[in-house]
Amino acid sequence: CLDITREKNVKKYDVITAIEVLKHIFPNQVDEFIGEIASLLNSNGRLILTVPHKNKPIQDKHYQHFSGEDLVKILRPYFKEIELVPFDPISKFMLFIKKLIGGSGDRFIITHSRILSGIYKIYINKYLYASGEEKCMRICAVCRKK
Repeated sequence: CLDITREKNVKKYDVITAIEVLKHIFPNQVDEFIGEIASLLNSNGRLILTVPHKNKPIQDKHYQHFSGEDLVKILRPYFKEIELVPFDPISKFMLFIKKLIGGSGDRFIITHSRILSGIYKIYINKYLYASGEEKCMRICAVCRKK
């Protein structure tokens, strides 16, 4: 565990993930942070990054949310390929399911295996990916290093 903007790591990686991290980085440090991630990747290494979309209201603990255009602008100096995948669609169905099973916030516990399996299958097949950025709450960027 280290601060990649202050401590140097000589090890290189084929894949680095930054899942829901960028929203916690000060906006004036995002470029440096992404540059350091890119420096830790092997040639043709990949970064898999997820962030909340601007469609999702910013929480107090987040500095910013992003659009696809924002991400491309941030990532383009370091990566030759950037694939954006909008996911976590704005879904009335999922809000209904949360209310139906008594969920609070974004988390709930289901202990019945058949119910859990059924809801999971529905979610994966119909509600994981958004049809477009205008209907998503998050974006995944899969990038290949220059």
